[in-house]
Amino acid sequence: MTTYLDPDAASVALLISDMESSFLFNRHNLRPVLSMPYTVSNWSILKYIWGSDALFNTQKLKLGDTVFYGVVARSKINNKLYLVLRGTETILEWIEDAEFALIYHPASGGKVEEGFYSVYSSLTVEGTPILDWLKANTNTVNSIVVSGHSLGASLSTYLAAEIKADKDIKAFCVLKSIASPKTGNKVFVNWCEEQFKGCSTVYNYDKDIVPDLPPLDDYATLPSATYISMYHNPLGIPDNIVANHMCATYAYMLDNNITDWKALPELATILSIKPSVRLLDTIIVNLVTWIISKIRNLFR
Repeated sequence: MTTYLDPDAASVALLISDMESSFLFNRHNLRPVLSMPYTVSNWSILKYIWGSDALFNTQKLKLGDTVFYGVVARSKINNKLYLVLRGTETILEWIEDAEFALIYHPASGGKVEEGFYSVYSSLTVEGTPILDWLKANTNTVNSIVVSGHSLGASLSTYLAAEIKADKDIKAFCVLKSIASPKTGNKVFVNWCEEQFKGCSTVYNYDKDIVPDLPPLDDYATLPSATYISMYHNPLGIPDNIVANHMCATYAYMLDNNITDWKALPELATILSIKPSVRLLDTIIVNLVTWIISKIRNLFR
């Protein structure tokens, strides 16, 4: 059985999977060579996106390491321009990136997640602030697709919404993200939907716990988020906290005929993950999240 839910999103997911693997292999390489055969055949990498990897919103103080966060790429399939942002491979990395506190977002009048937004505010295209680069380099571009996975999905939401709100960026912008945690409060996500005007797609796996995080009442999910399921699994992808969040798992659900899965290195990694108790995983992550949020609030 072949599933074609969204081949374009599946293609982006495989690109992100390559990006995340490259980052984990060498976190200090700002211009990693993305060499997975699918990437080489279907994507042209034009520029690299960098950002500051720092805790407690210290990006403003120019602290933290500058690391690779994404790419400006052109699809060889549809010739569109994409801004693609990597995520975190593990739940613990995700918890480290979050601050679990909401800060004011002037454009929307709402609030956004402090840790995610501080990373977003540090993003550059090889040293040029990302919105400035877009204003200077996309005058002849008809459309831009902004995409990301996990942390990158949060960053892509902020970026796409602010591109849509910026009258100096003429290109038509579409959001297409995967496994997105909650990015802000209800006022903010409703403002995002107003900016997107139906041009946003967020795919969340119904067994992935990251879209439910942070598990705090003040946070909200984008109303347009679509929850997808694993209906057909001949590869034997395990149902556990790690595999359910991996980008290659999402790619398989979005188009299980897009590549030779048995030749994909990430598949071996996914299949090697031992099954776990989903309820226990969820309880542990939610508890850790809650404890960290309380500790950080004590020092504010």
